[in-house]
Amino acid sequence: MRRNQKNKDYKAKWSSELAYLVGLITTDGSLSVDGRHLNITSNNIQLLEAVKNV
Repeated sequence: MRRNQKNKDYKAKWSSELAYLVGLITTDGSLSVDGRHLNITSNNIQLLEAVKNV
């Protein structure tokens, strides 16, 4: 599969919201085998809404 050129040069700006999201993925999430998808599972709707907003 060919990589999208738009995403190749994308640089994320580090923020407290991004750090929070990375922490959630590390503790409550998982990455797919292909490295293109992630999963965060929770029964806490507020937590999932916060992730969606980041």
